[in-house]
Amino acid sequence: MDVTQRVQAFYNTYPYPPEPLLDMPPLGWNWRWSWQVVHSLYYGYRPEQMAIQILDAGCGTGFGSQYLGYQNPQAQILAVDLSDVALEVGRERCQRAGVSNVTFEQGSLLEVCAGTYDFINCVGVLHHLADPSAGLRVLREQLTPGGMMHLFLYSAQGRREIALMQEALRLLAPRDVTEGVALGRQLFKTLPADNPLVRFEREHWAMDNKEDSSFADMYLQVQETCYTVHSLFDLIEQAGMTFLGFSNPEFWQIERLLSGDLLARAMALPERDRYRLVELLDPTANHYELFVARIPLTSWQPTDAELLQTTPHRCPYIGYWPNEKVINYNYQPVTLTPPQVQWLQACDGVQTVAELNLLPLNEVRALARDLLVLLAR
Repeated sequence: MDVTQRVQAFYNTYPYPPEPLLDMPPLGWNWRWSWQVVHSLYYGYRPEQMAIQILDAGCGTGFGSQYLGYQNPQAQILAVDLSDVALEVGRERCQRAGVSNVTFEQGSLLEVCAGTYDFINCVGVLHHLADPSAGLRVLREQLTPGGMMHLFLYSAQGRREIALMQEALRLLAPRDVTEGVALGRQLFKTLPADNPLVRFEREHWAMDNKEDSSFADMYLQVQETCYTVHSLFDLIEQAGMTFLGFSNPEFWQIERLLSGDLLARAMALPERDRYRLVELLDPTANHYELFVARIPLTSWQPTDAELLQTTPHRCPYIGYWPNEKVINYNYQPVTLTPPQVQWLQACDGVQTVAELNLLPLNEVRALARDLLVLLAR
């Protein structure tokens, strides 16, 4: 049985993620799956076209697929996965959530249906391929030249305890994954309470791993490749893609770790070396979340005259709105002034900045940088 068949059998036994099915729209918000927010972040303006094609490559039980459908109601989403068991869950999830613009198909992303996609979501998938680089190259060919791709890949630094337990279970556990789950749980109970691996599981993953599918996905994977910052960037370059940015940028700010002369030394490093320094000094992140593109993207920086002619649209997500203390697209707190609240309330997607004429342009730019408003050119 080759790697693809083994991975398929694994997820047919333990479909993932094991999120509950709800008879309501998906809860919460994830800006990484909102085309208009991601486009505004990297292009600097709201996309002209919302009726786009989206590929969810390796959709599992459709947890992300339903968000893609719900947050991009004009788009058509194709959700592909190896596991027919997981796909059945995904279909039911979207049906019960009232999300009707997602189509589920069984198959490998290496043989994904021919198509041209403006946005590709590939979360927790490439690292389970025998050749992740080949998988990323296939996806690159499915992406429009100006399109973007959201990736989620494992970090070697942040998963070092997980890797140790994985290897231990490969030595002890039978090939049958169901027996492996039982043996793995027995092992955690048998080891001393102060054992570093037991402590790591208790402090970080015990709640998530109550479900057998989560426990198996973490400790009994049949194929897994983990990365460092340098090997991650090598993967991107080998696939002929351009790194746009991490989608959790606050973690990768060296300023949160260093100051003074040490910070100055770090800031003089090339970008990827700065990122590598962050993961060396704070090796807690167990994965990378990032956006890539086929070609370099240039962010639009409007002149004052151009800004006046834009039409501001309130972001589809502003936490705690309407209040002066809100949460922006990336869940960071922002305190608004009363005039800013008034201006945001007046943003109807019809009037231009010039017609609204309520705020100094520097404040409009600040709201746009926080993506509280998305600017239509």
